[in-house]
Amino acid sequence: MQSSKKAFTLIELLVVIVIIGILVSLGVGNYLGVVDDSKYAAAETDMNSIRKAMLEYKVFHGELPLVGAEVDTIAGTGGTWASVVSALVSSGDLGEAINTDPWGNAYHYQDHDCNATTAGQSLLITAGPDGTVGNTDDFQVVVTEGCLIVAPTSTPTP
Repeated sequence: MQSSKKAFTLIELLVVIVIIGILVSLGVGNYLGVVDDSKYAAAETDMNSIRKAMLEYKVFHGELPLVGAEVDTIAGTGGTWASVVSALVSSGDLGEAINTDPWGNAYHYQDHDCNATTAGQSLLITAGPDGTVGNTDDFQVVVTEGCLIVAPTSTPTP
């Protein structure tokens, strides 16, 4: 007497597992891309809030923070990101300290405002996922152009 049990063969099960694996890998890839995009969006929002606070600070103090210092946190001159944020919070221009970007790294700031020896753009910069300034995953917001306040723009650095 033969059994009438029906079952999947090993080949059929392996095919199903492979198909499920392919679908999962596509989903994970898309998910990681969305997570990275959301971190850039969060960084842009933070940087625009900081930019507004810096411009308010400039109205009352005549220059960007830190007053009397030409700050370049990348080069390590004039102050640290923590000292810039502290000045903005203590002046009341920034409601709460924004110490790190969404990747857990400190933001960077280059002050080339009116009193700087090197005139140019004053920039807020996030180093992006790798934490290293100066490569293609960086993102920056222009605070001022020399002494001029500019419309908000943000661009990836080259």
